[in-house]
Amino acid sequence: MENKASGLGIAAFVISLIALVVFGLGVLAATLVALDDPLAPDEAYAFAGVIMFMGCFLSLISGGLGWGACCKQGSEKTLPIIGLSFSGVILLLTITFTIIGSIS
Repeated sequence: MENKASGLGIAAFVISLIALVVFGLGVLAATLVALDDPLAPDEAYAFAGVIMFMGCFLSLISGGLGWGACCKQGSEKTLPIIGLSFSGVILLLTITFTIIGSIS
């Protein structure tokens, strides 16, 4: 019996890529607001933060799907592992940026 790519693994990978793009757009928005006007209103930074946490939420969904796909017997594990890796990176970046933001 040959290993086949599972739907959960493909979904985990695709959602993790979408989460990576959304998170990157949030970081880009926060950077552009900070470069344009360092004393910008809090609403502009809050909007960028909401975009970043949307990426983090998608990353949690992707992580759950990837974990489920990794535990599934008889399916290929490449895409779920890549999806889990991307999700882990996004979660670590979210924690890091939250700590940096609360310090400064």
